[in-house]
Amino acid sequence: MKKLLLIVVLLPLLLSGCGSKNKQKGEDVTEIVFWQAMGGPLGDALGNLIQKFNETHPNINVKSINMGNYTALSQKLMASIQTGNQPDIAQAF
Repeated sequence: MKKLLLIVVLLPLLLSGCGSKNKQKGEDVTEIVFWQAMGGPLGDALGNLIQKFNETHPNINVKSINMGNYTALSQKLMASIQTGNQPDIAQAF
Protein backbone atom coordinates (compact mmCIF):
# COMPACT_ATOMS: atom_id res chain seq x y z
CA MET A 1 0.00 0.00 0.00
CA LYS A 2 2.88 2.38 0.77
CA LYS A 3 4.38 1.70 -2.66
CA LEU A 4 1.09 2.49 -4.38
CA LEU A 5 0.77 5.71 -2.40
CA LEU A 6 4.33 6.63 -3.33
CA ILE A 7 3.57 6.03 -7.01
CA VAL A 8 0.32 7.98 -6.80
CA VAL A 9 2.15 10.95 -5.28
CA LEU A 10 5.39 10.90 -7.28
CA LEU A 11 4.23 10.08 -10.82
CA PRO A 12 2.20 13.27 -11.34
CA LEU A 13 4.98 15.34 -9.77
CA LEU A 14 7.63 13.80 -12.01
CA LEU A 15 5.56 14.11 -15.14
CA SER A 16 4.44 17.66 -14.42
CA GLY A 17 8.05 18.78 -14.78
CA CYS A 18 8.07 17.54 -18.36
CA GLY A 19 5.64 20.16 -19.61
CA SER A 20 5.70 23.89 -20.09
CA LYS A 21 3.07 26.39 -19.10
CA ASN A 22 3.85 28.42 -22.24
CA LYS A 23 2.41 25.88 -24.67
CA GLN A 24 -0.03 27.16 -27.21
CA LYS A 25 -2.83 25.33 -28.95
CA GLY A 26 -1.72 23.51 -32.07
CA GLU A 27 1.76 22.69 -30.81
CA ASP A 28 3.13 19.21 -31.23
CA VAL A 29 2.43 16.61 -28.59
CA THR A 30 5.44 15.55 -26.52
CA GLU A 31 5.59 11.78 -26.11
CA ILE A 32 7.20 10.31 -23.01
CA VAL A 33 8.13 6.64 -23.24
CA PHE A 34 7.75 5.00 -19.82
CA TRP A 35 9.00 1.45 -19.24
CA GLN A 36 7.59 -0.31 -16.20
CA ALA A 37 7.02 -3.81 -14.88
CA MET A 38 3.95 -3.44 -12.72
CA GLY A 39 1.20 -6.01 -12.95
CA GLY A 40 -2.03 -6.87 -11.19
CA PRO A 41 -3.81 -4.20 -9.14
CA LEU A 42 -0.75 -1.93 -9.02
CA GLY A 43 -0.40 -2.14 -12.80
CA ASP A 44 -4.07 -1.25 -13.17
CA ALA A 45 -3.68 1.70 -10.78
CA LEU A 46 -0.63 2.93 -12.67
CA GLY A 47 -2.48 2.62 -15.97
CA ASN A 48 -5.37 4.67 -14.57
CA LEU A 49 -2.98 7.38 -13.34
CA ILE A 50 -1.30 7.58 -16.73
CA GLN A 51 -4.65 7.75 -18.51
CA LYS A 52 -5.82 10.60 -16.26
CA PHE A 53 -2.52 12.43 -16.74
CA ASN A 54 -2.77 12.10 -20.52
CA GLU A 55 -6.38 13.36 -20.45
CA THR A 56 -5.51 16.43 -18.38
CA HIS A 57 -2.30 17.28 -20.29
CA PRO A 58 -3.23 17.34 -23.98
CA ASN A 59 0.25 18.37 -25.14
CA ILE A 60 1.94 15.47 -23.34
CA ASN A 61 1.36 11.78 -23.98
CA VAL A 62 2.87 9.20 -21.65
CA LYS A 63 3.26 5.88 -23.47
CA SER A 64 3.51 3.14 -20.85
CA ILE A 65 5.22 -0.07 -21.94
CA ASN A 66 5.11 -3.08 -19.63
CA MET A 67 8.43 -4.91 -19.86
CA GLY A 68 7.29 -8.07 -18.07
CA ASN A 69 9.04 -8.48 -14.74
CA TYR A 70 11.70 -6.40 -13.00
CA THR A 71 14.55 -8.67 -14.09
CA ALA A 72 13.53 -8.30 -17.73
CA LEU A 73 13.08 -4.55 -17.27
CA SER A 74 16.56 -4.21 -15.79
CA GLN A 75 18.17 -6.26 -18.56
CA LYS A 76 16.33 -4.40 -21.33
CA LEU A 77 17.12 -1.05 -19.75
CA MET A 78 20.85 -1.79 -19.53
CA ALA A 79 20.89 -3.02 -23.13
CA SER A 80 18.96 0.03 -24.33
CA ILE A 81 21.40 2.40 -22.62
CA GLN A 82 24.32 0.75 -24.41
CA THR A 83 22.63 1.24 -27.79
CA GLY A 84 21.33 4.74 -27.02
CA ASN A 85 17.67 3.73 -27.32
CA GLN A 86 16.65 4.04 -23.68
CA PRO A 87 13.18 5.20 -22.61
CA ASP A 88 12.54 8.65 -21.22
CA ILE A 89 11.47 7.15 -17.86
CA ALA A 90 11.84 3.69 -16.32
CA GLN A 91 10.34 2.53 -13.03
CA ALA A 92 11.85 -0.28 -10.99
CA PHE A 93 12.64 -1.16 -7.41
